[in-house]
Amino acid sequence: MAAHAHSGPSNPRNNAHSGPLSPSAGVTRAGGVTTAGSVSDSSKAASALWLMASHFESTRQIPQLVKCLEAVCQSPQPFLPLVEVRTRCWLAHVLLTHSRNVLQAKAHLERAQVLLKAVPGNIPLKCTALSLLATCYRLIGHAHFHKHVLQKAIDLVTHHLATLPPAHPQTWGSASGSEPGPTSVASSGSGSGVGLGGGSGAGSAGELVRWLGVFSVGIAGQLVGEGDVEGAAGALAKGMAAVHTTGDKGMMLLLSSSLLHIRISTVHHTPQQISALLSDCTSLWQQIPPRQQPDYRGLLVYVQLLAAMWHLRVADYNQARADVAAAEEGLAVMSPAAANRIVPAGSSPADASVPCQLQQQQQQQGIDMRAHRGVQRDTGAVLGGGGGSDESPVCYREDPLMRLPLGPPHVLKADWLPLPAVRALAGLLKVVLSRPGGKFLESEGVLKEEREMLRDELLRIGVHQGSTEPSLEPWSVGWAGTLLLLHLYVLETQAIPALTATEYPLSQRILLDMCDWSRRFPTLLASFGPNLHLLLGQYAHATGNLPIAIRHFNTAAAKAVSSSPHHAHHRPIRCLALCLAAIAHLTIDDPSHSHISQAVDILSALEQEEQQYAHMRQMQQQQQQQQQQQQQQQQGASAAAPAAPAAAAAAAAAGGGEDERIREQCAQLLASALLALRQGNLVEARNRLASGLKLTHRQLSNHQIAAHFLLAIGGIALRTSDLIGAKDILKSGLTLFRAARDTQGVVAVASELTLLYGSTGEVMAESQNAAYLARKRAELGQQVTAAVNAPGHAALLQYGISQ
Repeated sequence: MAAHAHSGPSNPRNNAHSGPLSPSAGVTRAGGVTTAGSVSDSSKAASALWLMASHFESTRQIPQLVKCLEAVCQSPQPFLPLVEVRTRCWLAHVLLTHSRNVLQAKAHLERAQVLLKAVPGNIPLKCTALSLLATCYRLIGHAHFHKHVLQKAIDLVTHHLATLPPAHPQTWGSASGSEPGPTSVASSGSGSGVGLGGGSGAGSAGELVRWLGVFSVGIAGQLVGEGDVEGAAGALAKGMAAVHTTGDKGMMLLLSSSLLHIRISTVHHTPQQISALLSDCTSLWQQIPPRQQPDYRGLLVYVQLLAAMWHLRVADYNQARADVAAAEEGLAVMSPAAANRIVPAGSSPADASVPCQLQQQQQQQGIDMRAHRGVQRDTGAVLGGGGGSDESPVCYREDPLMRLPLGPPHVLKADWLPLPAVRALAGLLKVVLSRPGGKFLESEGVLKEEREMLRDELLRIGVHQGSTEPSLEPWSVGWAGTLLLLHLYVLETQAIPALTATEYPLSQRILLDMCDWSRRFPTLLASFGPNLHLLLGQYAHATGNLPIAIRHFNTAAAKAVSSSPHHAHHRPIRCLALCLAAIAHLTIDDPSHSHISQAVDILSALEQEEQQYAHMRQMQQQQQQQQQQQQQQQQGASAAAPAAPAAAAAAAAAGGGEDERIREQCAQLLASALLALRQGNLVEARNRLASGLKLTHRQLSNHQIAAHFLLAIGGIALRTSDLIGAKDILKSGLTLFRAARDTQGVVAVASELTLLYGSTGEVMAESQNAAYLARKRAELGQQVTAAVNAPGHAALLQYGISQ
C-alpha cells in the first residue's frame, strides 16, 4: 500500500490557455520564450508550437500534442535552456501519463537535468524535473538512482529554504478556500495552475516547504524498502517540522498518515506510538475547515483503513468495524468529480510511496498505478508498447475509476490505490470482521464480487492466467504486485472457512489457484509465502498427512523470517505456524515420544522468543519516554512548533492498552496446554486452558478458538469424573463449533459426549449422539476421500517442500 503525493502543478508547463506564450503577451512567463517588446524567430516558433500543443491537449489529441512538443525538442534552431527544459518536462509528463514510453521520458528528463545545470534559480522547475525523473527510475526498478534523485531534490529544497525568509502560516479560511499549489498561475478554465518557475523562478517558502514534504514521503518509502525504518521515520519527521511552519494541515496529515503506515507495517513501533499517531491524524483532520474537508476525504479514508487494520490486529473489533464503516461511507459519498480527477503518474513532484501490509519488500521502490479501470478504456491502445519505442501508440481517454485522490489537485495532488482496489480492501476487512458473527453467506457474496473485480483489474493491465513475472512490463510491475497480493488475500479468506467446514475439494481448488499464481509470480508474491504454507499445512493436517503438515508449518515459520524480518504481519504468522507444528507433533501417536520432545523444543524456543520480544518492547517504550522528555526540555515553555503535535504527545504519555500479541498468546496457551495433557500434567493443562479461554472470551472474541479451549477443558473434566461440569462445557463447545461450521470440532466434541453419556447411563442420549457422530464422520470421510483422490492433492502436499 502506498500513498503517492503530487504537490504542485498538474502538468509540467505554463498554462497556455491564457496566452502567456503569445507575442502579444509582452512579458516572459515561460522561462524566456518571450521578452518585453522583442520576440525572436525561435521564440515565435516555440510560442506557436506550445499554443498548438495546448490546443491538442485540451481537445485530447495526444499524438498531435506529442508531435508538437517533439518538434520543439528536435528543432535545428537553438532555444533558451528553459524553453527546452519546460518542453521536455511537459513531453515526459505526457509520455508517462498516456504511454508506456518510460525510457523515452527518462531520456528527455536526463537531458533536462544537463540543461538545468547552467540555469540559476528556478527551484520549482528543478523540483518538477527531479520529480519526474525519480518516477522514471522507480518505474524501471532502478532503486539506487531513484533514491539518489530524491535525496538530491531534498538537498536542493533544503539549501534554498535556508536562503529565504520563514514562510507565513497558511490561512485556511481564505476567500478562495484553498492555497495555491507550488508555482501555480491563474488559469482561464481549469483552475489548476501549471507554471514551473513563476515570475522570479525562485519559488516562495511555502511552495518549497510543500515540495520538501512530498519528497520526504518519497524517500521514506525508499528507506523502508531498504529496511531502514527509523531512517524513514526521521525523514518524515524532518518534513513534518518544515511543513509545520506553514500550517498546511493537509500536508501535515499526509506526513502523519505516512508515518502511521510505516509503523503499522513494521515491527518498529509500540502500541503507544500507534495510538499517538492515530490521535495526531484525527486532530489534524479536525483542524481542516469543514468546507475544505470534502477535498481531503480520500486522505481520511486512507487513515480510516489504516486504523481499521491496526484495531483488527489488537482485536478491538468494534472500533475496527466503525473504521471500516466510516471508510465505506467516505468512498460512497465521494463526488464523481473527485473520483474522476486526472492524477497523472509522475506529475510534479515525485511519487512518494510508503510501503504497507499489502506490499512486499521486493516492491518497496514504490507502486505504479499507471493504468486505470474503466469500461471505456482499452489498456492496450492507451498504453501502447513498452520500452520507449517511438512507434508506441498513445491516446487519451478519461477513466471513470481512478486512484483514490487524497487532496485537491491545486493544493495537494496526491493519490493512493485505484478506487476498485481501495473498495476491495475495505470489503476484505469487513468480511474478516463479520466472520466471528457467523455472517458466512454475506461474506461469500462480498468475496466473490471482490475476486471478480480484482481479476478484471489484472486483465486490464495484461495479467491473465497465462502471464508470468518476466512477461510484465516495467510500468505494470508495481500495480500488478499490489493487485495480485490483494487477490491472494481474498483467496485466503475464502480458503480458511472452506477448510474449517471440511469442504476440502473446494479448498483444494482455491489452494491450487493460489499456488499457480505464486509459482508464476514468485518475486512479487514472495511475502505471501508464509501465508500459503500455513494454509497448505492446515490442508495436509486435515487430510491426515501430519508429517507433511509439519514440514509446511516449519517452512511457513522460516519464510516469515527470511522474506521480510521487519514486517509486522509475519511475526504472528511465524508464532501460529510453530504452534500448529507443535500440535501436529502432539497428534502423532508415537510410542517413542520423540514427537513430544520436538513439541517441547518448539514451544520452549517460542516462549524464549516471546520473552525477548516483550523485553524489546519495554525498551522501546522507555526510549520513547526518554525522547519525549528530551523534547520537552528542549522546547521548554516556548510556543514554537513541536516535532510532534500536542495530541500525539498526550496520547503517547497516556499509553495504551492494546496488545498485538493476543492471538500469539492464545495459540501458545492452547499448544502448551495440549502438551501438558500429553505429559499427564492435568493441573497445569487446566490452568493454561482457563487462562486461554478467559483471554479469548474477553479480548479476542473468536468463538472457534474458544470452542477448542472448551473441548480440551471438557475432556479434562470428563477424565477427572466431573461429569456435570463436563456435560455443560462440552455442550457449549458443540454449540460454538456448529456456529463456526467446524465439522472436525463437531466430531471431536460428539465423541466426548458419547463417552460422557455412556458414563452417566443416559442410553437414549448416547444412542442419538452416536448416530449423529456416525453421520458427521461419514460426511467428513467423504470430503477427505474426494480431496485425496483429486488430481491436485499430491501437488499441493509437495508444493514448496519437495526439494
